[in-house]
Amino acid sequence: MKKEKKHITIALATGGTGGHIFPAQALIEEIKKSGNKAILICDQRTSQFLNGELARVDSLKIFAPRLGGNLIGFGINSVKLIHSVFKIRQYLKNQNVTKVIGFGGYPSFPTMLAAVSLGLEVFIHEQNAVLGGVNRLMQRFAKNIFLSFSETKHIRAKNAERSMFVGNLVRSNILQYHKKPKPRTAKGIVIVALGGSQGAKILSDILPNAIKKLPEKMLENISLYQQARKSLVHSTKAQYKGCSAHIVVKDFFDNVGELMHQADLIIARAGASTVTEVAVIGRASILIPLKIATDNHQYYNAKVLEDLGAAIIVNENDANADVLASHIEGLLKSKKKLHDMGEKALKASAVNAAPKILSAIIS
Repeated sequence: MKKEKKHITIALATGGTGGHIFPAQALIEEIKKSGNKAILICDQRTSQFLNGELARVDSLKIFAPRLGGNLIGFGINSVKLIHSVFKIRQYLKNQNVTKVIGFGGYPSFPTMLAAVSLGLEVFIHEQNAVLGGVNRLMQRFAKNIFLSFSETKHIRAKNAERSMFVGNLVRSNILQYHKKPKPRTAKGIVIVALGGSQGAKILSDILPNAIKKLPEKMLENISLYQQARKSLVHSTKAQYKGCSAHIVVKDFFDNVGELMHQADLIIARAGASTVTEVAVIGRASILIPLKIATDNHQYYNAKVLEDLGAAIIVNENDANADVLASHIEGLLKSKKKLHDMGEKALKASAVNAAPKILSAIIS
């Protein structure tokens, strides 16, 4: 008689930004396909992302304080952290969770603590080329440390044998465009400007003036889709007044995969998810790393593509309209250059992360 396959419940602990939640979403999709159950533990900031597949997953929203500030603030937040840990412990028991994977970000910390205190198997996934603070703390407890970049900083030598390079997790609505030929459109040159899940103010500050500095003949052939912070959408649109290019500015594009697939050039921050998606779709890019990112991790993310000849890095301190216009014009003058950079970006893509991670967790 054939033995019935035993299904398990896996908890995913994640921070509240797109860079953490989108990889978690990709693994949730894979877990559900396998017939196992996924639950999500996150903070309130993730509410804006809980749609589609994520809206159908059992989730617990927690209060996860940062343990910083003065002595009094530290003490208060420590008490709140302990309260969250006990709440999560009970939730994990009630849901019969046996495995927990953390995606980093300070809101994942209480869940990982709760899991360790219950003796559950824990795993971590690092999206960036530098191991983040929570993952750095939890690496000693992790059965496996899943890496998005083969060279990742701050993994202790004694933990290296438990680390696995799998690549970053990519949502199905992006993954569907991997190696898919760029469509022929009537839009001429397509530029997509992305600022991460928070929106990048620097792109609203300098990109409109940079675009307006391009030759008029080039502008007439450009369609630009720019993501901006909700509070900056109106002012960003206003800066493009008089520009002959076709401009669309929104705080959110629900067809971002399709737009990146149509793009000739992507201009963006260098968060792990953005860099991964640029590589998976295979597009030339200009990347402006966030200079205050912890351990300068966005620079190291971007450097992976730059070292392949797939991207141009513009450091935030050097970023102005003249510099950006010069790079954009130089790239748009050569379709071959754009194509070659896109092909090189594909070399950095790893598209089987979700099944690899799930296989390791279940085995």
